[in-house]
Amino acid sequence: MPSLRTCERCKHFTEVSGPRTSGGQGVCKRFPPVLNPKFVMDSHSPNAAFKPDAWCFPRVQTTDTCGEFQTRSASTIVTPRAH
Repeated sequence: MPSLRTCERCKHFTEVSGPRTSGGQGVCKRFPPVLNPKFVMDSHSPNAAFKPDAWCFPRVQTTDTCGEFQTRSASTIVTPRAH
């Protein structure tokens, strides 16, 4: 039986769609954004951490689980889309 405590059903999950996503992906907004290590390593600017692109929320899959799960209200549950 699949878990009902997945990111897809968590109030901290925000679905992300775009050209570089294949569906079923999103970000976890349980905690503040973190410094993106890839951005910092690719940037040689001493002010890299002050650029908006340097910060990001952790990427997650809709089927991921963690210990921070909190049920979202029924009106905001993301329903899977047919591909």
